[in-house]
Amino acid sequence: MTFAELAVSMLILAVLARVALPVAEVSARRIREWELKASLRELRSAIDAYHDVNQKYPGTLEEMLEKDRSGRKYLRRIPADPIAGKREWFTVSSTDDTDDFIRVFSDRNDVFDVRSTISDKSLEGTAYNEW
Repeated sequence: MTFAELAVSMLILAVLARVALPVAEVSARRIREWELKASLRELRSAIDAYHDVNQKYPGTLEEMLEKDRSGRKYLRRIPADPIAGKREWFTVSSTDDTDDFIRVFSDRNDVFDVRSTISDKSLEGTAYNEW
């Protein structure tokens, strides 16, 4: 193989790598968004199950890790927010003004809903903390 052939081959590989890298980044981001949706579904299902049994919403997310008076645990662990990379969630109380929950801090009386703490835009164009 001559030097010219080797240089052309390297150029082609560099162009292919440059095209493939953004596609891989978008795929990884899409996977993290899917994981965020799954974590939100898991938390919201646990909150609903807790409310159905106890006729009240849990005071904190950690309360669903402990057994309640019926002897039931609602979560094995609090799932991590894959976008933020930590197990922190913005909680919405049943007495909060849900139309203005992003700008106003929760009164934290109970946990009616959970949101991501990240306000970045998703691939869909909506903020993660609006999901």
